[in-house]
Amino acid sequence: MRMPHERRKIAWTFEALISICAGTLGFTFFGLGVMFIRHRLKKHKWRREKLQLMVKNAKEKDHHDLSISTVSDITSFQKKGFYAI
Repeated sequence: MRMPHERRKIAWTFEALISICAGTLGFTFFGLGVMFIRHRLKKHKWRREKLQLMVKNAKEKDHHDLSISTVSDITSFQKKGFYAI
């Protein structure tokens, strides 16, 4: 014979599980968003510094080759110790 309170306990457990999973997923995506924004800001800073250096070098050498053709992701992460294969 089933007791009526068992059903409530099972329903509450399911709701708690869904809440914990949703919170974890939300926190994970929030963290990934923060990491992505930091990455984009560092990449933008690196490109700005690279462009300023290229303009300075172009003025010293008296030519106008200002193309940015390097991969900024690899260079910016090599400073941190991450290397692309």
